[in-house]
Amino acid sequence: MKSKTLFLLFTLITIFFFYSFSLNREWQFFDERLIYGEGLFPIPSSISEVFEVIKTYAFNYHFDSQNAFFSNIVVMRSAPAGDFLKVLVSFFFKKNAFCYHILQLTIHLFNSLLVWFTFFYLFKHFNISEGKNTLLSSLFSLLWALHPANVEAVMLATNWNAVLSYGFCISFVLYTVKKASELKRYSKNEIISISALYIISLFLTEYSYTLVFMIFIICFVFSAKSEPSFKSRIAYSASMSLPYICGLILFPLIYFEIALFNTKPSTFFSQFANFSFERFFFLTPQIFVHFLKLFTFPKDLSLYQTNLINLAESYLSLKIFISIIIFSAFVLLPCLIFLRSKSNPGILLIYAFLFSLFPFLHIISPTYCLIAERYCYFPLFLLLLSVAFLCGNIFRSQGLPGKVFPVLLLFILLASGTRTFYRTLDWKNTYSLYSSSLNLRSNNIFKGQINSILGYYLSKTNNTYQMQNHIIQGIKELNNGIETLKLSNKNTPQSLKVYGLDPISMLITCAFSISESRLNYLKESPEIILAYYEPFIKPYLSYAGNSQIDLYAKLLISNKREKEAVKVLESGIKKYPFSPFIIYTLSNVYLKQKDIQNAERIILHGYKLYQSYPRMLLRMIKLCILKKDIENLAKYEYLLGLRMHSITGYQKALQLYIKLKNLSQAKACITRLTKIDREDPITLLLKSKYYSLIGEINLIAPTLEEAYKEGKNRFLAGRLSKDLYKTILLNLISFNLTYNNISSAETYKNELKQLQN
Repeated sequence: MKSKTLFLLFTLITIFFFYSFSLNREWQFFDERLIYGEGLFPIPSSISEVFEVIKTYAFNYHFDSQNAFFSNIVVMRSAPAGDFLKVLVSFFFKKNAFCYHILQLTIHLFNSLLVWFTFFYLFKHFNISEGKNTLLSSLFSLLWALHPANVEAVMLATNWNAVLSYGFCISFVLYTVKKASELKRYSKNEIISISALYIISLFLTEYSYTLVFMIFIICFVFSAKSEPSFKSRIAYSASMSLPYICGLILFPLIYFEIALFNTKPSTFFSQFANFSFERFFFLTPQIFVHFLKLFTFPKDLSLYQTNLINLAESYLSLKIFISIIIFSAFVLLPCLIFLRSKSNPGILLIYAFLFSLFPFLHIISPTYCLIAERYCYFPLFLLLLSVAFLCGNIFRSQGLPGKVFPVLLLFILLASGTRTFYRTLDWKNTYSLYSSSLNLRSNNIFKGQINSILGYYLSKTNNTYQMQNHIIQGIKELNNGIETLKLSNKNTPQSLKVYGLDPISMLITCAFSISESRLNYLKESPEIILAYYEPFIKPYLSYAGNSQIDLYAKLLISNKREKEAVKVLESGIKKYPFSPFIIYTLSNVYLKQKDIQNAERIILHGYKLYQSYPRMLLRMIKLCILKKDIENLAKYEYLLGLRMHSITGYQKALQLYIKLKNLSQAKACITRLTKIDREDPITLLLKSKYYSLIGEINLIAPTLEEAYKEGKNRFLAGRLSKDLYKTILLNLISFNLTYNNISSAETYKNELKQLQN
């Protein structure tokens, strides 16, 4: 028992040591902007606001996933339980990067604890002595926890809820291994509890929808020791899978109610129910082989792993042939080996690994990201579990492991741990993280992309000299990429065209990136940029992604070709109905034209999809102004205040609610405004009007006096406009005249005259 505790502690301390050096790292200028820039949700400032933000957004929320260089695919997602936790955590952590890094490492350490016990019960299943069991459990756990491909999952702050979701999955596997190795069954309470926990994990992230198949396989394999009958093993495995089957059935039924709200189910699920045989035989094997490369030889690591796959350009490529053979071997050989030797079903655990990869192999539908290192987190655990089980079988048949096997594992661990340590150093700041990708052996397009991103980052840090260097180098690399693409075979597989990864689509993407860089960073005129960009995109508009279409339309508008821009955008929204970029630009055109009917059509469509996107709220506000819809205008101004911590939004909403005599909502606005700035003179002025509305006459005078004093101080300090200060004085004069305070009214009149002079 002492040995077991020591080995477990040593494992966890080693993992903590490897990642501890990076806990103080800065926010990365990547997905982490969604946290510190409040891109997904506002960070609540009080407990009451926590509940309001959760009620408003967490259960009525979608976000889009896309990247112009990854693919042309735009997907819309919703994870209500994950969003609920994100709001809650953001309230406690605010924008403190260290707290998020501690949280993520803590979850990873807890998952490592679960992994350690899973391996321990696995080797216990083979009657390996406790001393050697603890050693092997520690080595396998460290191989998983310190694998270089897991660095992104552990260190990218936006992944913490996904890592938590995988923690649920690992705990389910651990519980199943423990139960199945002893051939125990679930009680009714266990079935209910596991089903509920499984549904929660699915609402954190949807990646574990194939867990039911993994559990079935694990139970079938482990039951072989006690259940010699094939039928009895099937029956046992089915009964152990029941909680997960129930959870998988209930999940979509609940999801319809929570996550879809006004979105048409047919529209929402069209992006998922899109199986393609061509994609399965062309794309899936290549992605699978790249995953194997990440698992076995994780040398080239990048946030932009998708662009390192190097897909084949034709069906007849040798790369396709080899990929299909490798993928087919993993799919067919385990079953064939088992059928030949039914006494040893351990080989079937490979299928648990395959099912863990299933959501990332683009089998059901295309997704915007071909592959990412963070996707390796749970599948790597299942792969190592399969290897450990096969090793356990060998130990059982040929004796316990000697020194050679642990030494081999230790050698592999040292090699991968060294790569992991150096990878964590890349994460010390944004520049080192991106520039590490420039050192990889990659093509011109990838290097052009990374240089463009570095230029964008440096522009935000006001490092003009370095920014220009990276932008110019990026344009040079992309131009070289364009020359290579022009020589490529244009007759490519359909999957590449769907993803926008064929030569024609990539030509447009390269021209798009060059155009953006020249327009936004080198400050060239829209006329010059359109003259460069249009020949690339106009003849092949059907190949373009939503970002490329959006830029083209904006350039047309800048060059006073609005009619053409509208046609381009309308065709774009048919192809990309979930694209916020196209929705923003098209709705803005219709608003400027005061075409209320078309503006309303686009804006309502966009708002149903992305209620928490600030620009969607601003579009709704503009629409309400055009329609003179005061009630909804007040509602959306309030929501803008909540979403952006906007004192102006709350003040406009309060003014409108007072006009509408909506006392409850007016009070809610006052509560929010008081917490932001209780001394704001405009808030105090509006509060006096509220007191007048509810008949609290005795509170009006002191509130107006307070508004006057604070208003005067801010006016003299240049922090309040003359018109607003004048409004406060006029209200004071009006109030005092109403209640016959002539002397006070005269005092304020004199001050108003001095102000006007």
